[in-house]
Amino acid sequence: MILRRLGKLRQRMRNTVRNKPHDLEFQAEMKSTSDCWQKQYRRQGMTAEAAMLAARRQFGNTTLLQET
Repeated sequence: MILRRLGKLRQRMRNTVRNKPHDLEFQAEMKSTSDCWQKQYRRQGMTAEAAMLAARRQFGNTTLLQET
């Protein structure tokens, strides 16, 4: 499930570079992917806060992704 979301995110990033950016859609996709990681970490036994921080680390710099 996460790999599928990563694939969609990667495709969205490529399309953003090639076409006019769709900021709202891109932000929604990033949030959806981050939420998915958070859920996975919660299932592994992390606290809500630890899962959120781990998902942010996993995802990387969202500002840089949006600017790119």
